[in-house]
Amino acid sequence: MPRRLKKELLLALSSGILTALCLPSPGLCFLGWISLIPLCFVSRTDSSIKKSFGLGWAAGFSFHAVSLFWIYQTCRFAGINIFIAIMAWVLLAAFLGINWGFVSALTSWAAFKPMDILIPWIWAVFWSASEVLWLKTPRLCMDILSYTQYRYLSLIQIDSILGPLGLGFFVLFFNAALAYFLYCEKSKRRWALTWIVVGVASILGIWGYGISSLSQPNHLTPAVSVAILQPNVDEYQKWRLNSASEIMSNLEGLLSGPWKKNPRLILWPEAALPRILGNEKTIPEASPFSLRWKSYQVVGAVVQNSTHLYNAAYYLNSKGETQGFYAKKELVPFGEYVPWDFLREFVGYLDQLGNMTPGPSAPNFLKTDFGKIGCTICYEAVFPSLSRSDALKGARALVNITNDGWYKETWGPYQHFYINRFRAVENRLYILRAANTGISAEIDPWGRIVRRLPLNFRGRLEVSLPLSDPFPRRSFYTRWGDWFGSLCLGLGLLLVLIRIKSAVSPLP
Repeated sequence: MPRRLKKELLLALSSGILTALCLPSPGLCFLGWISLIPLCFVSRTDSSIKKSFGLGWAAGFSFHAVSLFWIYQTCRFAGINIFIAIMAWVLLAAFLGINWGFVSALTSWAAFKPMDILIPWIWAVFWSASEVLWLKTPRLCMDILSYTQYRYLSLIQIDSILGPLGLGFFVLFFNAALAYFLYCEKSKRRWALTWIVVGVASILGIWGYGISSLSQPNHLTPAVSVAILQPNVDEYQKWRLNSASEIMSNLEGLLSGPWKKNPRLILWPEAALPRILGNEKTIPEASPFSLRWKSYQVVGAVVQNSTHLYNAAYYLNSKGETQGFYAKKELVPFGEYVPWDFLREFVGYLDQLGNMTPGPSAPNFLKTDFGKIGCTICYEAVFPSLSRSDALKGARALVNITNDGWYKETWGPYQHFYINRFRAVENRLYILRAANTGISAEIDPWGRIVRRLPLNFRGRLEVSLPLSDPFPRRSFYTRWGDWFGSLCLGLGLLLVLIRIKSAVSPLP
């Protein structure tokens, strides 16, 4: 390998690694404003498309290999052979890195002279456009660049207007502007300085909007009491014989008093019940508590009918009767289902994996006398469109029930938790999270964590859900959808057409 290419490869790898360190739980969010400079520098306009793709892919691979190392750890916790665990981790990182390679190559190809002076914009547009497409696929989506700023509440408020890709657009634009300044010709330095100034002004504007948003008064009273259960059950022991009675004793202990205030809503975590449910009119393990306190409940359970198996949340009314259940729509590939049936025969190990069915696409709410409650299960919080759909159709609050016990003390539970902060801000919606081993919490419409229980802690979290709604119309993003992402997609197509036209009729 030529020495220069080796150096460029190391720079690309460093971009991925540094960006991964911005995410929970390292949380070095400040790195996000400079971490992509090496990639933007080495994948500049004088690079071939093939080379730019390779360098972009290397950066994407290193990002996902670091940020999703918990995939390997989880496989090992489950007793999976070390070779298969490494293969799952590496292949996933390699697959997810393709998007980075694609954006890098497309940018290098489209930023021809004299369009190269717009390269910071081109980077940001193509990245956001690609994310619009990727968000529609069943993937982990941890490379949404807004997530690199999860600690900075004043910055992420802008996503209530621009949507999930808004802040990330400006993160990448600023990185690309600094990189352009480092490698551009002297005659174009004024353009590079202009884009840096635009980037700084944008960041200051976003920060100012966030400060203004966070200074708004929060309406906290009157409120209904909500109980969130965190039983901290060892997921690797849960389905063993003779464990059911111990698990139910654990849950009943959390549900016993005394209470600060009798709960009007009780939230159980994902798959909390140690048995498979059918078409239940009442749930003996939970219904008595509704009758005792006239409380509504969301109970995580595995549900099976004559033909399908669902990961679901049962809804109980204040009389302990079932209103129905919400079935998880976005299942975990190779965890809850195998995407292609032929793989079961090709790879024998896959026979051990789940064979669940996704639920209906239409929203399904728990209807209470204090409003509609929407629900997402586990990694459905990754998909902004699901939360937006519930908010748009009248959800008063959104419940996220999950079981991160599979991941123990890795980065996984922290990544899954903080994603909910973005869903709250995007839709200006309260989010109540019930997690088996944590992190359980209440998050307000500004993304502030009102109360939470730490990871690997058994406890009951008592929170208050205000009856007065500070955002009855929800957010601009809720009402208008991902207009900003669609705009970037349109601009990306326009850039492609301009590049194609230039190839046919070269510009003077």
